[in-house]
Amino acid sequence: MRQFIQQFFAQARWADLLDIVVISVVLYFGLLWLRQRASRSVVAGIAIIGLIYVLANRIGMYLTSWFFQAGLTALIVALVLVFQEDIRRLFEHITSWGLAYKKRLMSASASMDALLESIRSMAHDRIGALIIIKGKESLERHIRGGNSLSGRISIPLILSIFHPESPGHDGAVIIEGDRIDRFGVYLPLSTNLAEVGEGGTRHTAGLGISERTDALVIIVSEERGTISIAQEGKLDHVPSAEALKERVESFYRTIFPTPAQAGKTAWFTKNLRLKSLSFAVAIILWTLFAYRVAIVNRTYVVPIEYRNIPQNWVIADPKPTDARISLSGSERAFNFDPAGLVISVDMSAIHDGVQDIIITDKSINAPSRVSISMISPKKISLRAYQMVEIMLPVKAQFVGQLPDTLTIGSIEYQPPLVAVLVPRVRSGKDLEVRTESINLGDFRQTGTVRCNIIPPESGQLSDRAPQSVRVTITIVRRS
Repeated sequence: MRQFIQQFFAQARWADLLDIVVISVVLYFGLLWLRQRASRSVVAGIAIIGLIYVLANRIGMYLTSWFFQAGLTALIVALVLVFQEDIRRLFEHITSWGLAYKKRLMSASASMDALLESIRSMAHDRIGALIIIKGKESLERHIRGGNSLSGRISIPLILSIFHPESPGHDGAVIIEGDRIDRFGVYLPLSTNLAEVGEGGTRHTAGLGISERTDALVIIVSEERGTISIAQEGKLDHVPSAEALKERVESFYRTIFPTPAQAGKTAWFTKNLRLKSLSFAVAIILWTLFAYRVAIVNRTYVVPIEYRNIPQNWVIADPKPTDARISLSGSERAFNFDPAGLVISVDMSAIHDGVQDIIITDKSINAPSRVSISMISPKKISLRAYQMVEIMLPVKAQFVGQLPDTLTIGSIEYQPPLVAVLVPRVRSGKDLEVRTESINLGDFRQTGTVRCNIIPPESGQLSDRAPQSVRVTITIVRRS
């Protein structure tokens, strides 16, 4: 274990740590959703299927692996169909994270007191009521009917809405902030009859909206005069007004925390066990599927380039032009583009003539996570020479012939001399710049042509030299 940890930190990249963090977050929300929305049998079934698939891959159970892979698409479609409502709610909840909520929270204000006093009074008088305190998630997709009100919470207003003679008393009231947004609203009914128990239609409706949103639902029983709260698919009896107040305030603290409550450590301390489990599972998955410690060797053919060549120096006849290198490291260390590998040779200390240059590990731009185990060949042979600028005369090249009665009297060049760069070792030799071929058969009298010029072998025209010259050929008759 100690050796594994040392190898991990020696080879770990920021991308690996980010990889683990991302999978941890995905696992956390997946496990949180399963804990809230799915039964233990569903969670256990998914865990067993996942374990069988991992073991089948690891120990080479090809038929089982093929079966799971073939049925994966059908399983995903089935899960989407079964949990489509929960998946839709998950995306709605994720969308709500980016919204800026500026709600007028009740907390301990007069609106809170008015709401609690109204509920206590209706429970005492056995007046049925269904009150929804909206959370972050939208309710629009789940409700129907109702009337807009947007009135501040008050005891007379709530009692008048739920008065048995009122036309909207059978519906629900939606509270947003410290105002009643709508009343007479009809809610979806829950199918979890075991959770509803002895409750009636109001309890079934309150539980139904709590299963689909993050709202807090307060239910006053008309038959028994009791108060219940439905939240996150759970229905709880509230024994006293003090307990009801604590539940409502706790709901607001959770859904809309104040800056002091939403401190830097709040996210990390909430559901700490589940987050630790998600992080541990992410590390295990990353170790099984992404972490490779086996050492591998790979060989590449790499081009050779030359850098820091002094001005006016030329490299000629380098052999070879590329080399083979072998790299060693973990499989993960080869996560790079081999096309970017190059052998870079420093030529700042070259000298005239033939010379050998040794290729070292420092000449290769291999990633630091791999080691260089072989370079072939390790030596480059080349010839280097310095270029000097000299002035050379221009000489025309001719093809064809003049008629027998004519001959060349003189040839003039403009300019007569051209600046050329030649190797220093050849600067003292008889060199000349030639023109491209001129056809004498085209001449019957004195004429001027412009010709491109050709530098001598191993030489090149200077930057200040013209690319062509004017050649004037004087034609005279034979005597």
